[in-house]
Amino acid sequence: MVFTRTIGLTAIVVTVTTATIPGQAPSLATVMERASGYATAFQRQLSNIVAEERYVQDISRVNVLPSRFATATHRELRSDFLLVRPGGADRYVAFRDVFEVDGRSVRDRQDRLTTLFLDPAASAEAQIQRINRESARYNIGNIERTINTPTLALLFLMPQHLSRFRFTRSTTNTPSLVRSAGAPRGASFAVSPDAWVVEYDEVDRPTLIRTTGGLDLPARGRFWIDPATGRVLMSEVITEDPTVRATIDVRYQSDPTVGLMVPAEMRERYEGRRDGAVIEGNATYGRIRQFQVQANERLGPAEKSQIEPPDTTAAQRRSEATPPPVPDPVAAVAAPIAAPAVQDQPARQTFKTGTELVLVDFVVSDRADRPVRGLTAKDFVVKEDGKERAIVSFEAFAGDDSVPAARSTPPESPVRAAHASPGAATVLLVDDGQLSLAQTARLRPALKALLAKVGERSGSLMLVAPGSKVSLGLPPTGAADMAAAIDRIVGQRIEDQSNFPVADAEALAIARRDIGVIQRVAGRFVALNPDLTNEQAHDLAIQRGIDAAHAVRMRRENMYDVALQCLDWLASQPGRHSLIVVSGGFARDPDDAKYYEVVTRSLRANAPMHFLDARGLQAAGRYQGAEVSTRLSRNVDEGPFGWSDAAQGSTDLADDTGGIIISNTNDMAKGFGRLLDTMTTYYLLAYQPPAHEKPGFRKIKVEVRARGLHVRARSGYFSGPPAPR
Repeated sequence: MVFTRTIGLTAIVVTVTTATIPGQAPSLATVMERASGYATAFQRQLSNIVAEERYVQDISRVNVLPSRFATATHRELRSDFLLVRPGGADRYVAFRDVFEVDGRSVRDRQDRLTTLFLDPAASAEAQIQRINRESARYNIGNIERTINTPTLALLFLMPQHLSRFRFTRSTTNTPSLVRSAGAPRGASFAVSPDAWVVEYDEVDRPTLIRTTGGLDLPARGRFWIDPATGRVLMSEVITEDPTVRATIDVRYQSDPTVGLMVPAEMRERYEGRRDGAVIEGNATYGRIRQFQVQANERLGPAEKSQIEPPDTTAAQRRSEATPPPVPDPVAAVAAPIAAPAVQDQPARQTFKTGTELVLVDFVVSDRADRPVRGLTAKDFVVKEDGKERAIVSFEAFAGDDSVPAARSTPPESPVRAAHASPGAATVLLVDDGQLSLAQTARLRPALKALLAKVGERSGSLMLVAPGSKVSLGLPPTGAADMAAAIDRIVGQRIEDQSNFPVADAEALAIARRDIGVIQRVAGRFVALNPDLTNEQAHDLAIQRGIDAAHAVRMRRENMYDVALQCLDWLASQPGRHSLIVVSGGFARDPDDAKYYEVVTRSLRANAPMHFLDARGLQAAGRYQGAEVSTRLSRNVDEGPFGWSDAAQGSTDLADDTGGIIISNTNDMAKGFGRLLDTMTTYYLLAYQPPAHEKPGFRKIKVEVRARGLHVRARSGYFSGPPAPR
C-alpha cells in the first residue's frame, strides 16, 4: 500500500555570528543561551546571502509497479536557496528558487518570482504559504513535505521557541544518515571533538511541525555546538508518528567570501511505515554570494544588509475602482502545509450602518427559483441566535433600477438604514484553472452579453481571470476593453484522457485512504487495461489518486487566494456586494482548512459567493455514453453522484455564504441573467440587536411566512466588543 502524509511548518529562519563569548567549562544553560544568540544573529546576517543548491532526490519502495506505470523515482534540482521576509511578516522564510529540473531549465521562473515577491498578497501569512508551496514544487514521492530546508533546525533555537524544548547533553555524536547512492559529492559529516552534542525533545503543544490536518509532529534530534561561541556545526531533526518518519541532517561550514557559517550539505530520509516507501535526498551548497531583490526579480550585488519588502505604497494609492491584484497560479506544487492560523482580519461591522442597527439584505424566490417582488415587513420574521427580533426598517428593491417597491418603518424609530441603497459592487471571478478550453469558449458570448446588462446598472463590475492574467473593471475600464479581455480568457485545465482516470472527488477520497473508492478505481483500471493485475491496479490507483489530489488542492488554493483578495476589495466598496465564481467547481475536501477562512471573509465583507457551474447540462456518466469504447459497470464508474461530487465544494461555499447556485444549464447567458435578477431584486431589513457581553459570531435567520417561498440570506455577522459605558 502506498501511503502519503503531508508534513510542514512555517519557518522562522535563523543566522550566524562569529563573536566568541569567553568562558571555562560552561554550563548547558550557558551554551544554549549562546546558541540561541547565534541563531538570532544568523537570521539577520544570512538574510542577504544566496547559495546555489544541487539537490538529488531518490525513491525506493516495495512492490514497485512495472516501469510503464511508475512515477518519477529520481530527480535532480539546481536552485538558489535564500531567506526572504515578505512585506508585513515578522519572520524570515526559507525559499528554494528552482531554476533547473533534471537538466531542463524552468521556463516560468521569472513569472513565479513576480508573483511571489512583487505582487501584493492577501496577507503576509498567505504569501508565506505560497513561498512554502513553491519551495516544495518539485519534490517527488508520496510523502508531501515542506520541511526539507537546511535551516529548519535553527528555528528551534530562536529565543521565542527555546522553552518548547528539553535539552540534555549527549555523548553520541554519529550523524543519523549516510550518503545515498547518486548523491552529489561533498565533505564528510565530521566536527571537532571539542563540540558539544546536545539532544533536544519538543515538549510543548501545539508543535512547530504539523500535518495538513493540524496533527502534532513533535521534533527531536541533536545539535553539534561550539560551546565557546554557540555556533551550530551540525544539526539533526527527527519527527515521526505511526505512519511516517522523517530525518534531516545538516552540516555547516565557514565561508570566507561572506564571513559566515553557511549550510554545506543536507541529508534527508522519509520512511512510509505502511507501504515501505523510502525517499532519500542529498543537497550540497556552493557559490555563496550576496544579493538583493530588485524590480526585475534578478539577483545582483547587495546594496543593503537585508531583503526589503516589496513597495506596496503605489498599490495603496490606487482608486477604489481598481480591481484586486491577481496572483499567478503555481503549477505542480505539493499540498499546502498546516501553518499557524492566519491572523484574524479586523472584524468589520458589515451589517451595521449605525451603532444600534443590524442590516440584512436577502433574496426571496419561488419554487421555480424566480425572484419574488412585492412583499412587506409583515411577511418576514428575523431571528438572531434563535430569538426573534423586531424589524425596525424594511425596504424592497425591484429590478435593475433598485426602486423601492414597498416600505414599512415605524414612525418613531429613527432609522439611518432605510434610505435608497447605493450602487452594487460585483466581482466576476472566472476560475479558469478549473475550466477547460471548450468551457471558456462557451462562456465568452455570455460574458460579453453580461457587460451590456451591467452597464445599465449603477455600481461597478470587476472581471478577474487569474490564470489568463485578466483583472480589470467597468467602470473605469470601457466595455470594449473588457470585451477584448474576455477574448483573452483561456481555460487552463486539461481533462485526463488516459486509461487510468481518477475524478477529483475520488482523488481526495483516496488521499484519505477510502478503501471503497480505492477498490472502485482499481476495478476501473483493470476494466480499461486488461493486462493489469489486481495488485498492480490497487497500487496504481493509490499513486494516481495521490498525484491527482495534489493537483486538485493546488487549483483550489489558487482560487482561494484570488477570492480572498476579491473579498477584501469588495469590503472597501459602498453598496451591495457580490462575488460571482464561474467555474467547473471543486470537490469537497474534509481536510480543507482554508475553506472556513474564505467563508468568514465573505461574511465580514457582506459579500455572498455565487456559483455558476460552467460544465453545462448534466449528461450520462463519463463511462456510460455511446461514444466511449469501453462501457464500465456501475460498480467501477464514478458512481451515481459523480457529477455533483465534482463540484460539491463550490456549491457548499455558495450555500454557506448566502450565494446563489446556477447549474445544469447550457444557456450561460440565461444563468447570468438569473444571477443579476437576484442581485437587483432583493429586500433590506434592519433590527436592533441585543446587548452582547463578548465579541463573536451571531447567527441570523430570516423566515418568510408565506408557503412555497425560499429566503436566501447571510448566515450571520461578527459583533465587536461592547461599547464603553
